[in-house]
Amino acid sequence: MRSLVLMFLVAVGLAVGAGPAAAGGPTSVLLASPWESRATALYHDDTEYTLLQSILDDGETTEASTDDGPYVTVTWLVHDVHIWRTDRIVLGAGVVETTLLMGGTDEPKPVWRKLNQPDRLTTLLRDLGFTGAESPATTTEVAVAPAAQRAPVPVVTEPDARWEWGIGGVLLGALATGLVVRARTVRAGR
Repeated sequence: MRSLVLMFLVAVGLAVGAGPAAAGGPTSVLLASPWESRATALYHDDTEYTLLQSILDDGETTEASTDDGPYVTVTWLVHDVHIWRTDRIVLGAGVVETTLLMGGTDEPKPVWRKLNQPDRLTTLLRDLGFTGAESPATTTEVAVAPAAQRAPVPVVTEPDARWEWGIGGVLLGALATGLVVRARTVRAGR
């Protein structure tokens, strides 16, 4: 009976202690601009994350944009691994193309929306380092230094602390095994 109560308390503790993103929504977002050769990321507890989400969700459906100017691709990730949705923000046009990738459909269809707060989005993107200006160096203009002129990269070795966790796991396992054996011995003696 005690073990059932203990297991129940552990389960309740894990459920109560779970973070807000543990339920399964997007936990992080990656913003990338090939136009500017720039990328950044936000986590679900960043204020910019919440602001970006509210701005991009606030808009009216519109026709697809034909503007091929600078854009920022926003990739929403579930548990920082699986792509949930992508938004392609056309800078200066105030429109976004949203594609839901985790909804059960084989061929996701993009939805274009005219944003209700394009100026607020522009300010947020500028704060995150996206200006809409083309990168000063494109891949064809970047000069690669010859191998002889490259500075050596220092090798930094960090101490490996994983073995300490292994010892703790072995000790915890031995303790749990001892408790189970003792409980069975006590029950068998009754």
